[in-house]
Amino acid sequence: ITEGASQLTGFTVKKGQLYLHESHVRTVSLFSALKSFIKFLSYFRGPVLLAAHNAMEFDALVLTRLMRKRFFLWNRFQQVVSGFVDTFILSKNVYPRHLYPGIKYSQKSLVNDFLRKSYDAHDALEDAKMLEELFNFWDPNNWDVADFEFLFQFQHIEYLHTFMILFSIRCTVKGALLCYIYCFSLKHKSRFPTNPLLNSSTNYSPPKLFYPIAFSLAKWP
Repeated sequence: ITEGASQLTGFTVKKGQLYLHESHVRTVSLFSALKSFIKFLSYFRGPVLLAAHNAMEFDALVLTRLMRKRFFLWNRFQQVVSGFVDTFILSKNVYPRHLYPGIKYSQKSLVNDFLRKSYDAHDALEDAKMLEELFNFWDPNNWDVADFEFLFQFQHIEYLHTFMILFSIRCTVKGALLCYIYCFSLKHKSRFPTNPLLNSSTNYSPPKLFYPIAFSLAKWP
């Protein structure tokens, strides 16, 4: 854990042991944690949709890499998870800045604006609870959610870094269009089990999840 991360979260590592604000924290292996997570999700009646703020850029990407390439749990994971939804992308499209001047899209700012609450944004449990409360407050319809639902396939992970670099350097309209064309040209199948526009067994190409992202997230000059 870096010094900066420790200052933000309160976590430190000493002699291979994890501490939170100087109190020892019991840990489990990453593999055990992932298996327990899958088991927990299996208790729901059907495959679930996982929501996270900045899921596309971080949470979903990291989780997918671990499940597919490091621990080979992807098949089991897909049995209990239908996909991800990025509430950052969702919020920017449901509450666009031209209709809500001054709105900021960080989760902490959204919680403050809509719920009139403040919380410790660096506490993972509080972060999850606040996102649930925020999502329920918004009460988005199924169509809004489905528009920004995605499930990474192996090929997505390999070229997503190229996609994110375009935005990290404040891509122009041309950059966004090039990204759109690049994703459109890829010749592989993508599956979206819970999209109401598609049959649950439908496979299609190209990966349409990139269409709204390429245009809605671009930082226009």
